[in-house]
Order: sequence, then structure tokens, then C-alpha cells
Amino acid sequence: MNVLDILTQTTKEGASDLFIVAGRPLSYKKNGKILQAGEERMMPHDCETFVREIYELAGKRDISREYPKVCVNLQTDVR
Repeated sequence: MNVLDILTQTTKEGASDLFIVAGRPLSYKKNGKILQAGEERMMPHDCETFVREIYELAGKRDISREYPKVCVNLQTDVR
């Protein structure tokens, strides 16, 4: 799953929101409706990787420095 491709596709389609939820397929909101970007369910590790890649694309920011508590929770809550 290429983050940049997904962000580009959903932006071109006019999506207003992107939902990254463990156990569910990646989804986005378009015209008030929630649509799936695929059938594959995202596992906790997939969600973490996806969000980290978004942060890296946004000016090479490091999520672990900006939100250290979230990163600790991601590491300890994954089962």
C-alpha cells in the first residue's frame, strides 16, 4: 500500500477525510459518504506504518518526537 498513491487518489476524488482504523479497510469520506479504498483490513502495525509515512511526507517530521505518548501506546497496545 503506497501512501503517496492513496493520498493522491483520494485527493483527486475530492475526499474530505481519511480513516485509518485497525481491523478495518482504509476508508475515506467523499460527498458525505464513507467509501473503502480497498478490501484489505489494516492491522495495527499497518496503521502505525501508514501514519508514520504521512508524517514523513509532511516535511520529514518525526511523529515519535511530536507525539511520544501516542508512539508508546502504539507499541504497547499492539497484540
